[in-house]
Amino acid sequence: MFPAFEKYRIDILGAFTLVILTLATGISVYVVMQKQVESVLSESLKASLQKDVHFTERQIHHAIIEAQVASSHPSVIQNLQLFISKPGNATGRVELQGLAKSLLAANFRGLSIYDASGHEVARAGHFSQRHDLRAPLKTKDRAFLLWDGEFLLQISKDVLDQQGHRVGMVMTEAHLYYLTLTFKNVASVGKTGEFAVCAPLAGDEKNMDCFLGRVSGKDFQRIARVIEGKPLPMNYALNGGTGVILAKDYRRQQVVAAYAPVGLLGLGMVLKVDRAELFHPTIKPLKFIAPLLAALVLMGILLLHFLVRPLVRKLVDSERATRAANTLLHAAQADLRQFKNTLDQTLDCVFMFDSDTLLFTYVNKGAIQQVGYSQTDLMQMTALDIKPEFTLERFQQMLQPLIEDVLPSLTFQTVYRHKDGHDIPVEIFLQLVRLEDQAPRFVAMVTDITARQQAEVKLQRAHDELEIFAATDALTGCANRREFEARGRAEVARVKRSGAPLSFVTIDLDHFKQINDRHGHRAGDEVLRAFVTLLKRTLRPIDWVGRIGGEEFALFLPDTPLEGAVIVAERLRQLIESEVVTLAGTHLWFTASLGVAQYGPDGDTYESVIEAADSRMYRAKQAGRNQVIAR
Repeated sequence: MFPAFEKYRIDILGAFTLVILTLATGISVYVVMQKQVESVLSESLKASLQKDVHFTERQIHHAIIEAQVASSHPSVIQNLQLFISKPGNATGRVELQGLAKSLLAANFRGLSIYDASGHEVARAGHFSQRHDLRAPLKTKDRAFLLWDGEFLLQISKDVLDQQGHRVGMVMTEAHLYYLTLTFKNVASVGKTGEFAVCAPLAGDEKNMDCFLGRVSGKDFQRIARVIEGKPLPMNYALNGGTGVILAKDYRRQQVVAAYAPVGLLGLGMVLKVDRAELFHPTIKPLKFIAPLLAALVLMGILLLHFLVRPLVRKLVDSERATRAANTLLHAAQADLRQFKNTLDQTLDCVFMFDSDTLLFTYVNKGAIQQVGYSQTDLMQMTALDIKPEFTLERFQQMLQPLIEDVLPSLTFQTVYRHKDGHDIPVEIFLQLVRLEDQAPRFVAMVTDITARQQAEVKLQRAHDELEIFAATDALTGCANRREFEARGRAEVARVKRSGAPLSFVTIDLDHFKQINDRHGHRAGDEVLRAFVTLLKRTLRPIDWVGRIGGEEFALFLPDTPLEGAVIVAERLRQLIESEVVTLAGTHLWFTASLGVAQYGPDGDTYESVIEAADSRMYRAKQAGRNQVIAR
């Protein structure tokens, strides 16, 4: 009936079969490649974003802790209280300025100290004067994420005294180096890659403020959280979700996006790439494969017309071509793994070691530079070899909470032993990573804290010096009024419990104003210093001397009743009367009036006893000066 069809039946059926099989094979390979590439890249985006979220959250929490340390520093509280009690006191402002500079050395770009009225009294470093976008964080403090050529974290922290009253505020501004680096290095994701950090608007659940980092540059926009009735990937992140999604972004472009919240800080992060670019590696080869497949089909039809065996040979070749395509796919996966390794090298110092043997399985360049060993040497060492103070039992005990999932991570301080023998103080952030088809491994991110410890030592030394300075009279070297009152009240409390005798003596130098008027204030200063030197030389080590006014001084004599105190006071009066101060060839004599009182008979509080001694001292001055009155 159809002689032509019968004549070419084998050719037609064979050609049809060849075309169908070739198309089916090509489409199948293409679909598999697309799925594999999509899966691998999605996991890569998710892993990369989770790392970015982790380090961003860690850096922000570290900055918040540093701000807390600065605002609760005893010297900041003490000097703010002093500044508030004496607004015109330039010394308090100078001390606060010194503290600001000292605290700045920790981790801040800028640090300001404000009094309770909101007036700035000290500043160190510098703050952002202009920012493209300012996003608040959900913290108990006033914290904002800023962009001014880099990411900055601005924190305002109230300064509270011992009773919990607000005495001022400390504002800090810190660099977020890792977030800035991630924001600027988005080109490593792809030509259409974009890294976004967004914050919800207060009282507005429909919009969000976003920092957008692209290959073409950065951008800062207010974007709707839902477009065309569908939530954007960032909306899931701001609602606390984590994952990877194929969806439309705010440009209404199909993207593959990884999303995650930044802890409980109210921020969301999205790392995405256009779906078109995602499949570009699989589309590009079609330009070469399609003509090749057409040529193969044509050749197969021609050969089939003459001989079946060449057709079979071509089918074998087609199978080989399929295997070659799978090889290309595996090569693409290897390239993605290499890409992830490259990202790992951006960290400062990273060690990876086996959870059972503790042998190192990976070290980056920063780790090699830190401990001085070569990569070959380190790959034959265990984690204990560079931590000399750890025993195997102690280290395994420390790692057990991570192995049992009791803790998600572990941060501690220790020392690393450098190859040349010196110790390096470090802070280690440790996590247990469980990979598919691989044994669990520990990843240690290490930070050299030498500079931080040195800064802490200097800060403590400065604090000790400030405490001494705050308790000492600058001219004479004896206790100032505040320190003497504190010591006196403590001594009263002691004798109230023990019942031991305690006496107070107040001293006023007679006609001291005439010394200043006739010989100058320098002469007056020398007289005061000579007077205190005489007191210290005469009194016992347990006795205390304090300058409570211009030429007014006070003593308290532990374990001394009134009669003994009168003897001491009279001996001092005689020594003062015979003391001679020589200045530029001029001889100066001076006398003093003294009042004596005893705790108990003359009062049962520090104030009442001092008042009694002071009253008797004034009576001595009115009675003619240069005498002691104790009744």
